[in-house]
Amino acid sequence: MPKFLALLIITIFNYQFTFGQLTQKRLQEGYEYYNSREIVISPDKILLSNTLNPNQIQFVCKWINSDSIVKNFEAKRSMVGNRLEYLQISLDSVFSDNQKQQLNYKLQNLERVQLEKNRLTAEYELRDSSFFRQSFPIIQMAKDSSNYVFIYEEAKFSSAFGRIRIEKMVEKEWEWVGSVMIPRFDMYEFKQRIKPLPEEYQVINSFLVGRKAKIKSEFAQIYKGSDGNYDRYACFDTWAKIQKSSFDEVKDITLHFSKSNLELIAKYLNSKILGSINDSFLLDNLQTVGSSEIANSSNKYGLYNISKPYVFKSDLDGELYAIFYWSKTDGPLNGSGNIIIMKKVNGRYVKFISRMLWIS
Repeated sequence: MPKFLALLIITIFNYQFTFGQLTQKRLQEGYEYYNSREIVISPDKILLSNTLNPNQIQFVCKWINSDSIVKNFEAKRSMVGNRLEYLQISLDSVFSDNQKQQLNYKLQNLERVQLEKNRLTAEYELRDSSFFRQSFPIIQMAKDSSNYVFIYEEAKFSSAFGRIRIEKMVEKEWEWVGSVMIPRFDMYEFKQRIKPLPEEYQVINSFLVGRKAKIKSEFAQIYKGSDGNYDRYACFDTWAKIQKSSFDEVKDITLHFSKSNLELIAKYLNSKILGSINDSFLLDNLQTVGSSEIANSSNKYGLYNISKPYVFKSDLDGELYAIFYWSKTDGPLNGSGNIIIMKKVNGRYVKFISRMLWIS
């Protein structure tokens, strides 16, 4: 056989198993991941018959690369004593430049896979679902020869963001080490659209970004709780206690807010602010519902109640913050009320501190 013909056949063979479908080695690694997981609870037993290809999802696809993952990685938090602390890990130092290139190649060539039952252990069930979807696992070796797995996931109840879940093989068990949040919307376009809006509506649109939500047309009155007022929220000690009982990242309030800032926050929480939401300042995914329409069963549940946000500039760091009350009732026995502080970061508001007031 002529040499050039042999090379051509090899090239075509490699092309077929590299583009359009995963190589047998990549497939085997993925199945080995599934079969090496410890299945503890029932949901772990269920796998999607057909995995997801995030490279085919609008907006998501441009985040599926190693540079984005390394830059936006957020390490897992765990309890250390009575505080939540981040796992000390940096993906930039975990992988060599060559390994990052390998990971990027695998991410860019990730494909949809129809799982084969005979390659899985008997514990697994294969199902189709539009509620929760995952990509096929990507395995990448690190500088210390340990293996990491990368899986893109998205759920119907969280329409604004998906995530890449990252695990590490530690003593023959997979341990979750962190994740990367992936926007499922055009972040640049969103920030451009809210830029001309009044600050309060930049807050509301940021809070509900990516969700197709219904909001009660009248601004909500803030739930006062058993104490009947929020005077204690003018004290630093109150916020320190809130931080201790929160699963969010602990923030040192004394570095962000002055005593005067806290006094104005307490005054806002104690106030009664009337008025209605202006529909013209809401983006397309949001819809207001009037009191007369709420009696309709289709509007009764899943409705957001939001107080008019109080936007203020920090006396200490000079950044813009907003605080407001919101509640949502998803069913007769499932509802919650919350106070949230958001901070303006790169043209949109993101969660800074959240405090659950009640749940039923």
